[in-house]
Amino acid sequence: MEDVLFSLEDITCIQRIIEAHEGEPWTVYHGIRELWFRNSDSTAEFRLLFLFDIAMTVSRVSFVKRRVGTMTAVMNYCKQFAKKHGVNKLVIQSVQTPEMARWCLKNGYLPNPSASIEIDGLVIGDYEIACA
Repeated sequence: MEDVLFSLEDITCIQRIIEAHEGEPWTVYHGIRELWFRNSDSTAEFRLLFLFDIAMTVSRVSFVKRRVGTMTAVMNYCKQFAKKHGVNKLVIQSVQTPEMARWCLKNGYLPNPSASIEIDGLVIGDYEIACA
């Protein structure tokens, strides 16, 4: 297992992507194997977790401005990063809304059968896409 983490340049790039779409400054908090991006009043956030070269997981997504391409732009950057560094998959964890499920399917992420369930026509749970 290779220890894969974003460089300061990668973190700044994601921060700039989010800020450009959201129209306000965001702060980055570093955990041991995670990054939290938050707006100034913490009403919006984006959280990335790293599991070596096995997976990069988005566990929290909440943007103030919706349907302006923020998630697509950030995840395109993450996908390029994953391919470059041999990360096996990207995971969108705990999808619970029709909006996010549609985004996942539109962008090639599929429900993980071991971590999702269909309820009233909506598949909730983890969605994944292979990268390496």
